[in-house]
Amino acid sequence: NEPTRPIPRPHERGAFDDWTTGVDVHHAKWGVGRITRISHNPGQTSAVIQFAKYGEKVFILEFAPVTRLSE
Repeated sequence: NEPTRPIPRPHERGAFDDWTTGVDVHHAKWGVGRITRISHNPGQTSAVIQFAKYGEKVFILEFAPVTRLSE
């Protein structure tokens, strides 16, 4: 028997689809930062966020304690 592969689902609009570079965010531990790079993948939106005191950090936004500050 061959292992089963997950069936790809069509892209569903995610909570972070309208987040782009330049968006200001607040992280529960690191404070206020700005998105410098973002890669949209369903369920795994990867973002590099620059924090003034802590430098760059990489997060999967679906799992990170971040909120958007700017529109």
